[in-house]
Amino acid sequence: MDKRQLIEVLRRNPKNVRVRKLCKIAEAFDFRFRGGKIICISTQ
Repeated sequence: MDKRQLIEVLRRNPKNVRVRKLCKIAEAFDFRFRGGKIICISTQ
């Protein structure tokens, strides 16, 4: 899936988004994760 398709998934049903899907979308927008907890780090 590209970035637009991932965003469409959020727009269609924003209340029913799994954490894994949200992390995948964040990674598509160049965020990286550190450690075992979900902490997003911007690479820009």
